[in-house]
Amino acid sequence: MKTQLIKQLLFFVIAFQLGSCQTKKATVDSTKTEKKVEKKESKYAEGKMTNGTYFIINASENLALEPYQRQYNSLTDLNLAKLDNSAIQKWVVKENINAKTKKPNGTFSIYLFVDETNAIANKYNNPRLGKTKEYPKDSFVIEYDETGKSYIIKSNSAKGDCMGKKDGRFAKYIPNDGSQAILWKFLKTE
Repeated sequence: MKTQLIKQLLFFVIAFQLGSCQTKKATVDSTKTEKKVEKKESKYAEGKMTNGTYFIINASENLALEPYQRQYNSLTDLNLAKLDNSAIQKWVVKENINAKTKKPNGTFSIYLFVDETNAIANKYNNPRLGKTKEYPKDSFVIEYDETGKSYIIKSNSAKGDCMGKKDGRFAKYIPNDGSQAILWKFLKTE
């Protein structure tokens, strides 16, 4: 009986020693080692222009487009004023659809937020806010400028001139001179 007890005790000690020799798996707290990379979404549009409602801000002076004298029915020049996030400074950008193919054609219309019957139009070489019945509606190619993180708004009816701001307080069609005067930021509205 003593020998059997000694055998069992010896077996237990050997088994315990073998068990302690096994490699231990390291446990790692994944919350400490994982780095959460959150992509912060920009408040400005970037890349290819998409349909939406935006504040359109001149990159060189940080001023927002709004109708002349803040009138919804104004048919005169577009003012540039300090951004105040009011509805009078909101613009709807919509990609035009080809009538035959029913697919987007790469040009955009820009409407005052209040109503699609009000649109930026071209008259006397200035971008205008006008009712489509009274003025021909303009369409634009809106190209992203990666270096400036902003857009160039080229008019189709003004023979490729861009909407810009040079001298004075109005937005005008000006030649694409590569300056900041033709760069615009599109601030997303809520």
